[in-house]
Amino acid sequence: MKLPKPNGPFPVGFTDIHVGNGNVNFIARLYYPCRDSGTTDVGYGPWFPEPKYYKAYGYFMRLPEWISYALFWGLGRNIRIHAVENAPPLITKYNEQRKKCILFSHGLGGIRTTYSTLCTGFASKGHLVAAIEHNDRSASMTKVNGNIVKYDHSMSTYEARNQQLTRRREEIILLKDVILNKKHDHVVSHSGVFKQLASPNTRFIAMGHSFGAATVFSLGDHVDAGVCLDPWTFPLGNAIEPFPKPALTVIMENFTWPENTETIMRLMSRNGRENTITLPNADHMDVSDVPVVMPTMLKLVTASNRRAAKVHPSETIKAVSEMIESFIESVEAAD
Repeated sequence: MKLPKPNGPFPVGFTDIHVGNGNVNFIARLYYPCRDSGTTDVGYGPWFPEPKYYKAYGYFMRLPEWISYALFWGLGRNIRIHAVENAPPLITKYNEQRKKCILFSHGLGGIRTTYSTLCTGFASKGHLVAAIEHNDRSASMTKVNGNIVKYDHSMSTYEARNQQLTRRREEIILLKDVILNKKHDHVVSHSGVFKQLASPNTRFIAMGHSFGAATVFSLGDHVDAGVCLDPWTFPLGNAIEPFPKPALTVIMENFTWPENTETIMRLMSRNGRENTITLPNADHMDVSDVPVVMPTMLKLVTASNRRAAKVHPSETIKAVSEMIESFIESVEAAD
């Protein structure tokens, strides 16, 4: 099984980097336009970075371990993303003079591949996309120095979520500096491809889903623009400052409640109302790969609080991608 094919003109490559400065350590996956290598299906990368992530997704969903392996083992080995590991990068019109990099922050339980359809789509149109796997115990799983770090179900209070938000912000800023080639010595593990992608001329658009969208709002002047997909604003608390840069927020209709919406509007108050869009009949997870990869499991796990979307997730991703591309073009035109 392969995820939907990107609709941009360029084939896509990916490479993983391990970043650490002693206090902040994380993995990120970089998606980028690459040269056409004539790759067959077996040459595309796996959606699960390694089998241990099967158990991790199940743990996040509170499933017994044996069920996790039973459900994911047959599924996981066969899911492929439309990207080739460490493929030679392609220089495009987007990065000949000044590279544009999308810094992507996942939601609760996400990892660096959870939004591969979106990420490969943007890479196929010439953008560099850096999808971080946060090391704040909000990912289903990550690895630091070979040690597994699991999702922490106990971190549900505002204080805990706000601490995670602070950590996420630090990680994104370090990732930005690494891509700018300011702190290349903090990249402790990478392929030779990374050196071709880092550039001091890079401009940054922060993008995130759910908790990742709250992370974007926290970045302020550290980025050139922001894209917030179905924000979950709880970790931000009451210290709300309007986002100071151009921003686009896309809300899924089935993930709305008054307090959250009110906070979003305050955060977006410096951007026009036309930059806050609600997608009718869309569900919270529709911008991720989860509804495509594990639709039955998603229904089982969220049956008590999920209203069935009337729009297929692939249509939601298509609509969201088009909105984001239009927004990026408007940001470029204003530069």
